Amino acid sequence: MTAPPCSSAEDSGDSTRKGKAAVNAFLVACLAVIVLAVLARIVLDRVQEPVDRAFTTPYTRVGD
Repeated sequence: MTAPPCSSAEDSGDSTRKGKAAVNAFLVACLAVIVLAVLARIVLDRVQEPVDRAFTTPYTRVGD
């Protein structure tokens, strides 16, 4: 025995819920990427040194 086919009203509601879930997942992923990018920038700003300080030795002339 097979199940009777779904009516169009039931099918439409299910696809709308799936569509909203997909959009919500996409928006959450976008927000996560933005948060990770901001955190990466903060970390790199604290860790990295400018080139004129990082490679300064008595034998180099950087930035002259």
